[in-house]
Amino acid sequence: CINLVTWSLSHEMQYYLLAPFVFALFSRPTSFRLPLLLLFICATFYVGRYLQPFAFLFTFLLGFGVNLIPRPAVKLRIKKSALVVGLCALHFGFNWLAFCHLNQLADAEAAIISALLIWICETKSETLERSRVLHLGALAGYLTYGFYLWHYPILRDFGGTFESWAANLAPVGWPQTILYHLFEFAIALPLSFAFAYLSYAFVESKFRPTLYDPVGRQKRSAPQRGEKPAGG
Repeated sequence: CINLVTWSLSHEMQYYLLAPFVFALFSRPTSFRLPLLLLFICATFYVGRYLQPFAFLFTFLLGFGVNLIPRPAVKLRIKKSALVVGLCALHFGFNWLAFCHLNQLADAEAAIISALLIWICETKSETLERSRVLHLGALAGYLTYGFYLWHYPILRDFGGTFESWAANLAPVGWPQTILYHLFEFAIALPLSFAFAYLSYAFVESKFRPTLYDPVGRQKRSAPQRGEKPAGG
């Protein structure tokens, strides 16, 4: 299961070797750095179509380019709306292009929308208080890593079944894509959540009980009223 998820590490390690050169080229604030990076992204996307070792280099440069775009303050409700709309566009658009055998465009669509979501979600806004959903780890928190580990092998095991069900019920295109995702949400999502919780409850929490509790650690480390700070 873990090997299915960590396959990308080989690509990541190659790009980490290039990271210092990218930082050296684009770290200084100059007026031409963003257009130059866009030119690099387009060039690496084109080269990656013919040279497999460079197939995903454009995604690395695109992710770095997020740091070069100014981030104005964004209202929290805009962030939430952008997250929902962006994730739907990411998944439906990617699978529609993939079903149409436009795999390279599907990769580009996923990378561009992911970069835009990161840019929007990392902008300044009012403080986000933890809701019950966030506290349960459905979107962020202590189940995030479990989701990352489990969702891919589950999709690999059930993806072919979902695709055959969708193909039998709808023609190729948007109807088939929508059905495919409905099967994912109805079956793969609950399974991923369940396995992520089991991993957290019986594995992760046993090794590092306070790993996902930064607030609790701050409370425990802060001096109580009437107490002297350590070393004071």
